[in-house]
Amino acid sequence: MKLRPGGGIKREGLKKGKCWFSILRSKPQPFSFTCASLVGLFLGARGIPSPQIILLVGSLAYLISTSIYVFNDAVEVQIDRVNVQGTTKRPLTTGEATRGDALALAGLAGFSGLILAASLSSLTFFLASLALSLGIAYSAPKIYLKKRFPHKTLVIAVSSTLAPLTGASYFSIFDVGVVLATGTTSSYIIAMAIINDFRDMGGDRAFGIRTLPLVLGPSVSLFL
Repeated sequence: MKLRPGGGIKREGLKKGKCWFSILRSKPQPFSFTCASLVGLFLGARGIPSPQIILLVGSLAYLISTSIYVFNDAVEVQIDRVNVQGTTKRPLTTGEATRGDALALAGLAGFSGLILAASLSSLTFFLASLALSLGIAYSAPKIYLKKRFPHKTLVIAVSSTLAPLTGASYFSIFDVGVVLATGTTSSYIIAMAIINDFRDMGGDRAFGIRTLPLVLGPSVSLFL
């Protein structure tokens, strides 16, 4: 029985889509940045923006943050095999997806997010590009800001402030509400990052990653 032309390509496409879906399903973090960007959008608009703008801002925030987190997973497969255990294992550590799958998804998500940002405004594109650049520098082997102290925490702090600012940038309004939202978002994301550092202390210590709990100690980090 002969295979229909294109049947192999179709199967490969379905396989790739399944791998990408498994990676996306394991990454809830981008939704926090998406919500923060939408909060900034509503505050910047001082009302209810059009559904089209809401969809564009939400999509670009999700795509940019997804690109950053998936790229991090692709770079840190060995570390995650130590840190991520039990039912929370990620597709790249279980073999359900490959590093190549993750890098392709990260590249596509980042490029798509920048295209959407450029369609809104030059300021939105600049802030989205800055966020993506910091996220790549955070994990890229040649730079690897995550391994440095206090660079890791500073990058997280700056990146978390960019989320609501990117959302508000379409209207170019940076009022008190946007500033308060930025501070709240930044505090929340930094706190969650420190909590995750407690969870990952074993792998971080083994691979020389200088996080707050390892540098300042658990008690000081918990206070912060």
